[in-house]
Order: sequence, then C-alpha cells, then structure tokens
Amino acid sequence: MKKVWLLIAAGIICVGTMAFAEDAKVLPARVGRLTIAPAFAFANDVYDTDGKSQSLSGSGALKAFNLGFALEYGIIDWITAAVQWAPGWNIWSDVELENPFTGKDLDATINGVYDIFLGAKLQIVGENAPVKSSMFRAAVAPGVIIPLPGVDVGEELIAGLQGKTFVAANIDRHVFGFGARGYFDYLISELFYINLYTEYIAFPIENSDTKETYGWQLTFELEPHFDINIVNGITLGAGIPVNFRMTPDTKFDGVKQDDDSYILAIKPNISCFITTLPLPLELELGYSLPLAGKNERATNSLSLLVKLYLKI
Repeated sequence: MKKVWLLIAAGIICVGTMAFAEDAKVLPARVGRLTIAPAFAFANDVYDTDGKSQSLSGSGALKAFNLGFALEYGIIDWITAAVQWAPGWNIWSDVELENPFTGKDLDATINGVYDIFLGAKLQIVGENAPVKSSMFRAAVAPGVIIPLPGVDVGEELIAGLQGKTFVAANIDRHVFGFGARGYFDYLISELFYINLYTEYIAFPIENSDTKETYGWQLTFELEPHFDINIVNGITLGAGIPVNFRMTPDTKFDGVKQDDDSYILAIKPNISCFITTLPLPLELELGYSLPLAGKNERATNSLSLLVKLYLKI
C-alpha cells in the first residue's frame, strides 16, 4: 500500500492534451482563437523504476474528466500571444484506494487545477515571417508557468481516513517555471509536412508547501501531418505525433530522490476545419496511448479540441 500511495502522489497526472498546435504555424494578425478542450483519461497501469509495467487495478487505478481552455491572438502576422490552461480543471475523478488500516475502499479523487502557461509564439521562418520560405517554417515560444493553488495532501489524507471524500494528490507542481518551445516544419507538399517540436521548462523555486524542487521538464515530439481540402471551405487533417517527455530526480527538502522519469506515447489525431461558418470552427479528436515509461503512470486519454476563430 505504501508503494501505491507514493505512485499516486509523485509527479504530475496529465489527463489532457496541449491546446497549442505543436507545429510552427501562427495566427494571422488580428485573428483570435478560443480553444475549449474536454478530455477523459484513465490509468490502470504504472511504469516502475525499472521501466516495467505494473497493474494498478483495484489499488491505485484512476480516471478523470478534465476541461481546459486556451486563448490566442495574432498580434502581427508572425507573432501570436497566448494563455494556455490545458489540461485545466479536473472536474470529476476517481482513484481506487483502500484504507491501509481497515482494508475498506476510500473515497479518493484527483480533483483540482493545473498551472497556466503564458507566452508568445514568434515565427522566424515562413511565408509571412522575417525569413521568407515556402518550404520551411520555424518558430520559438518563450513563456512562463503561472502556478495555481494546490491542496494540502496530508490534511486531505487525514480526512480520507475519517471516511470523507479527499484529494489523494496534487495534479501539478504549483510552482513558478519558465522556458521555451521550439517548432520546425518541413513542408514536403501542399498536403503533407513533418513537424519537430521540443519544450524545455525549468522550475528553479522550491514548493514551499511540499519542500520539493522539480528541476526541469524536457519534451520532444515528431509528427507527420496530412491536410486535404475536400470541398471549398472544409479541410480534413490527420497526424500521428510520437511524444517523449522526461524529468530529473526531484529533491525533497534538499535531498535528491530516486524518481527521475520518462514517458513515450503516440498521439494520433484527426481534425476538421470549416471556414464557411459565421465563426470559423475547427474540431480535433485525439487519443494518447503510452508505449513505455519509467516512474510514470500509463495514462490513456481521449480529447476533443473545439477551436473558434474571430477576426478582431
């Protein structure tokens, strides 16, 4: 049981998807985009410290429904500002845990909020960028992580042992962070391009509530992407991103913990972009399937991105 509690409480529990497109495109000047991102996730297995998959069924399995948002605005043709909260708010969740003293089921959740990313994407290379090209697109997006309040897991656990509904873990770090995202697209044809994406976020400040220091998080992604205009004003798209995310050992009260992690996942998606409506609308359905990992939950997630465009 102690091992299960550590697996539930460690790290973050990502149930959503990114509201930013992970390619080097930016919004045209004076165009705004609102993204609503509902997602359902579940994890019945966990990758242990040796990278082996261990079942959590009946003793740590979890499921959750998350609702995220993003608001973006094209300042000029090659700079887009954005506020991203996706994953955003765990509205509903359930965690299978037992009381270690009585063996009875606990009423555990992972409800709560994720932190916010605030930044801007600058397209350096592209048709409307400072460096003109119709074959390549490249962009960089510096930004900061704005922490939102978490919960006191110790107090929550006491409430749970008393038979009350409680939050078993904080779902995000809830500390300030900063870093950048990089994007590079190779446009093979009008219908097909390959995207490379990377993100580095540093967390230099200790979490004053948990005494943890998280170090950094590094992400790489490779996606072949296909778009086709089936009729005037309607474009269908599909992609198969392969995503790899890693983190170093955290420190607890200055002492290094043996909990470095990584997760490899494939995230196929299909989309439909309709420009003939009064407000252009894009719908994107995606699924995240874990392939391998270490000290990470094998979380599957199904997400829908609803994107509304407005000329301002």
